[in-house]
Amino acid sequence: MKILYDLIYLEKERHGGISKMWIEYFKKTCKNKSDVTFIGNLRTDNSAMSYLKSVNFCNGKIIIKSDVSNNILSKIFPLNIFNSFLLLFKIPSSVDVFHSTGYTNPLFKPKGLKVVTTIHDMVFWDQKETMKRNISYWDNVWGIYHSLRVSDQIITVSETSKKSIIKHFPWAEKKINVIYHGLAEEFINVEIKTKKEKYFMFIGGRNEYKNYDLLLRAFSLLVKIDPKWKLYVVGENNHSKIAEEKRYAELGISDYVYDYGLVEQEVMINLIQNSTAVVIPSLNEGFNFPLLEAMACGCPVLSSKIPVSREIGESYVSYFDNEEVSLFQLMLNLKNNSVSYDSLARARDYAHTFNWDNSYKKLLEVYNS
Repeated sequence: MKILYDLIYLEKERHGGISKMWIEYFKKTCKNKSDVTFIGNLRTDNSAMSYLKSVNFCNGKIIIKSDVSNNILSKIFPLNIFNSFLLLFKIPSSVDVFHSTGYTNPLFKPKGLKVVTTIHDMVFWDQKETMKRNISYWDNVWGIYHSLRVSDQIITVSETSKKSIIKHFPWAEKKINVIYHGLAEEFINVEIKTKKEKYFMFIGGRNEYKNYDLLLRAFSLLVKIDPKWKLYVVGENNHSKIAEEKRYAELGISDYVYDYGLVEQEVMINLIQNSTAVVIPSLNEGFNFPLLEAMACGCPVLSSKIPVSREIGESYVSYFDNEEVSLFQLMLNLKNNSVSYDSLARARDYAHTFNWDNSYKKLLEVYNS
């Protein structure tokens, strides 16, 4: 079976949950010695792209897109609709299965080609009231709709995301397969530290649906009671850093927030191990890597009551309403009361049940179907 991967999503972001997923799948692809072809412009420092370069693209074939970085087309080249048209001329007739890293699929499906799409979340539909209605937003809305239409099989990463897809597009239900993410090897044998340091932690970007400001408001209440506490923040925020610093000043917490930006996996694990809790204030998620990874590191998790957190976190996570007092009360409780080793160990053991080998096996089953 010959599989073609369009690397378009890896050209749009440097790092994130979706890139994590593709790194793990590409590792399995190389090990499995699959017959693969990749298409992209390859000019990016994305983490998954860097991995592919380090393994010579699994010894597969490479189709290079034109470099338009200094061209007037550079503004439209990343758009799903533009690439959907371009793919009509780029997909070799010898390919059996096409799987894009994003929501880009050929405008019309060539004869004999099977298309698989991974829908990570439905945030552009579920959280549209929080989104800026720019060309990127409408392009992603169209990209998801078109992908659902043209695909033979749909993969999504949680039952919550599946229900959301069906809510908006009930006709797609029979195509949908749920494949959970797994836990990276680095998180498997992490020591549990019961003596935590005085900081809470946020992991991820600052998109509107991440609801980061809720955490800042709740943390500002905690600092007023005890200024010894800190907030450690990890994740890319190149486009929001100035606005965040202004917000810290407004809330009087500038001296209490430590922004680490992007960090190596080893640093991330150490920060999680020693954190009093990882806080997830999101309004919407497709899966929830920080939740799973925190449990694997023996760290308590405080999460908003979104369906996917309840699905993935079950009873191992403490949940709060979408308002700062509810979160503040959980933070205050952890400030005053430690969590038992047994509770942390049970959560860690549960996190270990999410396995990339199982995920990749199910992916192959979708391809073979």
